[in-house]
Amino acid sequence: MQEARLLVLQTDFDIKKSTSFKIGGKIARFYSPETFDEFLEVIKKEPNAFIAGNLTNVLVSSDGFDGAVISTKKLNNVEVKDRNVIDRRTLFMEKAMKKKISIAAIALVGIITTIKLAIIYYSANFDQFALPSFCSINEFIDCDGIARTTESQFLGIPLAYWGMFYYAFVFVMLFADKLKNIKLFKFMEVFKNPLDYIASLGLFAFIVSMILLCLSLFDIKKLCILCAFTYILNLAIGCVATDFQNGGFVHSIKQSVQDFLDAIKIKKYLIAFIAVMAVAVGFLTYTRVTFKFAPQVKRQMEFKEFRHKKNQYAVKGNLLGDENAKVVVNVYSDYQCPICPVHNVMMHKLAKEMKNVKIVHRNYPLDTECNPYLQAPFHVGSCVDARYSVAAEKQGRLWEMNEILFENKPQTEEAILKLAKKAKFDTQKLQEDANSTETFEKIKAVLFYTVDNDF
Repeated sequence: MQEARLLVLQTDFDIKKSTSFKIGGKIARFYSPETFDEFLEVIKKEPNAFIAGNLTNVLVSSDGFDGAVISTKKLNNVEVKDRNVIDRRTLFMEKAMKKKISIAAIALVGIITTIKLAIIYYSANFDQFALPSFCSINEFIDCDGIARTTESQFLGIPLAYWGMFYYAFVFVMLFADKLKNIKLFKFMEVFKNPLDYIASLGLFAFIVSMILLCLSLFDIKKLCILCAFTYILNLAIGCVATDFQNGGFVHSIKQSVQDFLDAIKIKKYLIAFIAVMAVAVGFLTYTRVTFKFAPQVKRQMEFKEFRHKKNQYAVKGNLLGDENAKVVVNVYSDYQCPICPVHNVMMHKLAKEMKNVKIVHRNYPLDTECNPYLQAPFHVGSCVDARYSVAAEKQGRLWEMNEILFENKPQTEEAILKLAKKAKFDTQKLQEDANSTETFEKIKAVLFYTVDNDF
């Protein structure tokens, strides 16, 4: 079978030349297979095509038919020897339906997952009293921690919202053939091959997912298990939607691009596309400038020093500022506090640029492990951080440990010791001092003092 001849079909075919009544408009795609194998190949390519006989009974509006028609006129003399030939068209339609059902189920799970991610994002960035989410398990598996980073948004829109839009769009595309018959959704007719669009979007979404995974593992050094789950869903959608026996993703991308180019050739759809893009650009410009949905980015923009991965004003030793300063600033801080690293940088800058000022660090961990005034878990890990801060001071390296804790936010003793070893601390003595009664009492003394003095 010469597939090249088959695929170079007649487009904009004038149906009135072939009908008995000599009426009708143009058909978008017209096939006239000469062999039964060619007929099956066309059915595979156009499972929703209208099958006509000799075209004597075909009535097409003068406006034409934006679809596919298969004429069986040239098949009249073909002898079908195998009387048990299965209706391939039915099989293809059943296969397409199974694909749509599978994709709908995956997209629905994706919508539910991204809604949960959106809730986690809101709690992490807008609710300072929110408790840790179920997927903030430890220092590495930390959905909340990732939600607080600047990488959790794109153009001022949380990635969870982008995900919801993507899955909702996929879900709608599955019903494009039905929706286009409704006047309000007539524009859906431009999506001639919905599964190709879905396959292309699925591949694109998976590529973006892999980029985000690399950022998560190698830059943020945390993993969001719900995010990773959506990465798998993206790949599944792309693989289910594409037809690997008919060109795979390459065919899907080419077909989607061709359908898009055909759509914008129609003036009304070109105008509509430009209008939608203008509104989208305007909205994204607003979100990118105001960061209304990304307060963590806005905070970073407001504090220039926070853009740096490392504190450029960092010092070594136990002294920050002038030893005999007349102005002493006592800083009560928590190493798991999301805004405290910014304040830490500002205090270092103050000590460097202002004379006669000394900064004194006071541990104020909001963690039930050592803070008796808390009724529920809050900044988990801040107590163990505070203990190692006190222990580092005994080695004359308070501010070095201070930077390690703020930059890495470790939540376990094991994680701190690993970082301390890398920084050449005496880890054995550090661990002994961190777990001493004296250290616990020193931290509690600060907590009691603040409460007694109504801080």
